[in-house]
Amino acid sequence: MKVLILAATGQISSYLIPDLLKQTDADLVLFGHNVDTRLSQYADNDRVTLVNGDLNSQKQIAAAAQGTDFAVLNLMAGVPKAKNTVEGLKGSTCKRLVVTGGHCGPAAARGEDVINQSPLNTTYIHMPWISEGDEKVHYRVTHEDNDGSHHISRPSVADFITKLVKDPSQYSNDDLALYGD
Repeated sequence: MKVLILAATGQISSYLIPDLLKQTDADLVLFGHNVDTRLSQYADNDRVTLVNGDLNSQKQIAAAAQGTDFAVLNLMAGVPKAKNTVEGLKGSTCKRLVVTGGHCGPAAARGEDVINQSPLNTTYIHMPWISEGDEKVHYRVTHEDNDGSHHISRPSVADFITKLVKDPSQYSNDDLALYGD
């Protein structure tokens, strides 16, 4: 399997990339601003391809997605970036998309609508506040909008996405929430 991580220089990706390299045999395409310098620690890894790119460019996303099977967008994307992502992936081999988002403003909500209404097999993950300094993996999956918990750790989000990469049939075409235990 080949996994495209869009916005790969983000903080969740700092946990997701090592998890995927340790726990799967997936090859990774890391896409984002200045990834060649910001993620240079992966430059010599034969399972990793670094692609400098911009989520504002559908063409760059499409080029990076060629040959991939699974994509992760670690960004609360508004409509333009969501549309570019969907359109870029639609024309590629990649038909599975996981997006992390939050319970946030209307622009991100409209971006979520673009993702969920796309022809791709999507999983949209709502997250509460990220707990700073929490390195534990502890979470629950729910379809409730707010179950009283207000935090999730980055390692927990990375663990959940890694499980989806291992079994892409889980939570297909689903809109869910992750909350810390």
